[in-house]
Amino acid sequence: MASMAPEAPSPEPTEDRHQTDLYTRPGWVDADVALSQLDRGLAHGDRGILWLRSRIHRQLRWLGRILDTHAGKFIFVSMLAIATFSVGLKSMTFHSDLEYLWTEPSGMQDTTPSEILSTHQMIVQTGVDPEVDLLHPHGLLEHLVLVQKASQVTVTMFDITWRLKDFCLSPTIPNFDAHYIEQIFENMMPCSIVTPLDCFWEGSKLLGPDYPVPIPYGIGTHIKWTNLNPSDLVAQMEQKENQFDYHTLRDYLKRAGITTGYQEKPCLNPRDPECPTSAPNFNSTMTLDIGAELTSGCYGFAAKYMHWPEELIVGGVLKNKSGHIKEAKALQTVVQLMSGHELYEYWSGHYKVHHIGWTKDKATLVLNTWQKKFSEVSHFFLIQYF
Repeated sequence: MASMAPEAPSPEPTEDRHQTDLYTRPGWVDADVALSQLDRGLAHGDRGILWLRSRIHRQLRWLGRILDTHAGKFIFVSMLAIATFSVGLKSMTFHSDLEYLWTEPSGMQDTTPSEILSTHQMIVQTGVDPEVDLLHPHGLLEHLVLVQKASQVTVTMFDITWRLKDFCLSPTIPNFDAHYIEQIFENMMPCSIVTPLDCFWEGSKLLGPDYPVPIPYGIGTHIKWTNLNPSDLVAQMEQKENQFDYHTLRDYLKRAGITTGYQEKPCLNPRDPECPTSAPNFNSTMTLDIGAELTSGCYGFAAKYMHWPEELIVGGVLKNKSGHIKEAKALQTVVQLMSGHELYEYWSGHYKVHHIGWTKDKATLVLNTWQKKFSEVSHFFLIQYF
């Protein structure tokens, strides 16, 4: 039986061949071909650009051949370079000292620690016995009471009562078209407080607000950070009012890391009537591992911007072999305040100070007076009760 010769491959259809990049964009695919066509008068274009592309194509083609021929050597040299640069990571240090943590690198050399610390109020709590471990619910609840008492300090100067909210730093909020949304944010946005309590639901008790915020459309009338779930609140508002651009609001919350607030953090006192049912140890009788919660630091309500390293919130730390905190001899909370200049700029032009001739000197005087009273109250309660 005669065998049939294999069928020759059919040539590529002319119309398909003419659709290839070599025909439609010869200058991008092969500048040498385009340049030769230009020299023969079969095409027109910018000779200088084609010549430059031709040179680049040749260099890249040459580089590709070298890499293909010596691929093993190239990979080895690349890994060696990466390993060499990685050695520098051994010299990396984490700064948790306030004079470094809160200062821009460019200003470190010209700023003294006393100037930096003047914009922060610290509360450091230790046991009566220096060897006492404070990593137990009772110790942290005592710290909560101490910080609450100190943060409620007020001073009256120039016929104005000044409180923490007037001095503290708080996250900025974007401008929204809806006035009621801006009012909710303005009332709910708390002071920035660095504290070990942020690892627990009780940290929400430091954020207030002083007066519960009503939410329209029957969503709630007694909203505070102790019962606030931002994601759930936005979802409820979106169902009630669909005229507002909630995409901007959701994007802001996502970028800041504001999700469920403190509603999914463990409670130091699971029997607290306000402890949310979503807390992992709600109504539990099991002992909470405080050290495990504090290991690697705590996160504030805006998790992507508020991560407090453990070196800043606990002291006298003893860890086990796995790096988990077993004991801590001190608890530290830091309240972030404006500087005298920032305070002057913030209130300048506000109706609250329009009648007192607001100046930088007055702003600094008010700030220093409040800080002094804050320190006195903190010291008094430390001696009196702890």
